[in-house]
Amino acid sequence: LLEYLPGVDYLYLGGIFKLKMVLPALDEIIQTAKKSNTKVVLDHNRITNNTTHEEKEIMKKVIPQVDFYLPSKDE
Repeated sequence: LLEYLPGVDYLYLGGIFKLKMVLPALDEIIQTAKKSNTKVVLDHNRITNNTTHEEKEIMKKVIPQVDFYLPSKDE
């Protein structure tokens, strides 16, 4: 990731609730992108009944850190 970020203007993080293995590293990914002046776009997808409280808390923590947040109409 580090070697590619200097040439990237925007990092789109989409479908994060479908990529549950990314959630534990999400904060670190966002912070690394920000250090490279890469704008971060977050689109986590729908919050379903399979989304845990812990996963929602991770998302609440990182939303203020991103440049663009794309919630659905319901969220």
